[in-house]
Amino acid sequence: MGVAASVPADQPAIPSQSGGPEYGMEVTRTYYLTPDEPGQIRIAIAYDAGLDSRAVGVYLPENVTVEKNDGFERDDNGNLIARNDQHPRLTLSVPANETNARFGGSDFVDAGDWAFVSAYTYSGYWSEVTSQWENEGESSRVDVTNTVAGEGYAGSRYAYFGPYEQETTLVNGQTFNVIVPDQSEVAVSDRGPMDVLGPTARNYSVGSRPSQINVFVAPDPVRRGGRATPVRLAGQQDLWVAAANPTPRTLIHEYIHTRQDFRTTNETQWLLEGGAQYYDTVYGVRTGVIEYDTLEREFASTRYEDAVLADSESWGETSRTVDYDKGGRVLAALDHRIRTETDGKRTLMAVFARLNDESKPVTLARFKSIVADVAGTNLDDWLDRYVTTAASPSYPDDPNPSYYLDDTDLPVEKVAAPTEPTPTQSDPTPVRTEAATSNAAGPGFSVLVTLIATAGLLIALARSRG
Repeated sequence: MGVAASVPADQPAIPSQSGGPEYGMEVTRTYYLTPDEPGQIRIAIAYDAGLDSRAVGVYLPENVTVEKNDGFERDDNGNLIARNDQHPRLTLSVPANETNARFGGSDFVDAGDWAFVSAYTYSGYWSEVTSQWENEGESSRVDVTNTVAGEGYAGSRYAYFGPYEQETTLVNGQTFNVIVPDQSEVAVSDRGPMDVLGPTARNYSVGSRPSQINVFVAPDPVRRGGRATPVRLAGQQDLWVAAANPTPRTLIHEYIHTRQDFRTTNETQWLLEGGAQYYDTVYGVRTGVIEYDTLEREFASTRYEDAVLADSESWGETSRTVDYDKGGRVLAALDHRIRTETDGKRTLMAVFARLNDESKPVTLARFKSIVADVAGTNLDDWLDRYVTTAASPSYPDDPNPSYYLDDTDLPVEKVAAPTEPTPTQSDPTPVRTEAATSNAAGPGFSVLVTLIATAGLLIALARSRG
């Protein structure tokens, strides 16, 4: 295979301004390596709006530099607006290297002849047909195409520059694209990623299902663990796991994050990592990648038992996985309590399905209300004790092993699935490393969306998670 193409710093490629839809808007992003500027990549973006467009609006993250601008003006909020121009163009320079603020190590790397990066902009256009802003990732009127110049693969937000192998599998209405760069040396095993993700995707019934998941096996020196994009764009989400240690549980953990389509507050942000941790344990047992006694040990652990889940500021720098560890144990106990109260007719999964239906950030009061509705009884005192104080629930005497040992799922048929090494313990995976005060700041997935008003333009701005 070839190598990723590059573009000279003084000659960024800008797509032509011809064509475009009659109505709606097409956004075409082309990613370039820039060997002359180590640590940076270049993105050329073409916006082709239809006859119904009165203006095109773009939000750019603070770390992005505009190198070329054809048609846009800055508004008072620093966002870009192109009025009465159906074909504006941008060329951007974006930092490629990113260190994980919570766990250390690199999440994204420019290695010179290859790179694995996260880069995003968000756009929308004002439609005179609908009399509203039609925003990327929200409106079917906005069509987005991301490509890498030369050899490489671009997902909704992550992109790899360089030669790679791809496996595509359809599971329960979801398309999984597994991207294995030639730089990723993955040990040989008899189980590939889809042997784990397939059964999980089929049976994790919480609604909110992305139509496409792009799974990147990130090369060294990307840190151990994984990460998932925090927001769904045009039905797609990306996740990565490290080639150095692509454990099945990490795959499950990051996939669970792609199914968490709700926002949180400071009191409830632990639900994101706690939920992913609990269900990566459950489906780890059900898919046979961990033993049941491992589940028992984790549920009976006393790690961070004195932490207060609702007060993340009290966790401290040395307690970086409180939401994973204690959060997962509290949810395990809550799942058992719900199954007990409903004679096994309902489970915690029904709670997460309800959370995914919420349009506003989920407060602790709202979470308690949803739990009470699912359980058929008020559990406020129980939740207050284990979420708002240092108390920790004990592992149930009768945990009902059959609930966790449901092994009726069959492996998913796949085509040349990449193999992976025998599972080893890895650092947890922070997915939300740029979280704002209203959302989680750690590995894993919940969606953090900030609505930015700019001259009437509402653009969904997602911040990143891990």
